[in-house]
Amino acid sequence: PYAWVRLAQAQALAAVPAAQVEKTLVMGLKYAPNEPGLVLARLRVGLLYWRGLGTAARDLLSRQMIVAARWMPGELVRLARARLLENDVAARLGADPVALARFNCVRARLPVPR
Repeated sequence: PYAWVRLAQAQALAAVPAAQVEKTLVMGLKYAPNEPGLVLARLRVGLLYWRGLGTAARDLLSRQMIVAARWMPGELVRLARARLLENDVAARLGADPVALARFNCVRARLPVPR
């Protein structure tokens, strides 16, 4: 699973088109969906390409968002803000009220960078 994330990161650094990165992310998410150590790395790449990803990839990444919101909501808020995707992430967390509440609680407390 770590190799898929490394490949996706390398693709992002090389500015590879979203369709290629999506295939890499989906492979890693399908083979090892429950790797807590990879959640943030997957989301860093996935949110960078978010607008160019298909529904299936977004759905798989939404599960990673829920894990992040439950266990490291501050990191998720910072990442979502950096990509200007706070509302998109919040919408995806709506399926899990606890995750959404944690995300919104941290979101309200963290100062918005200028």
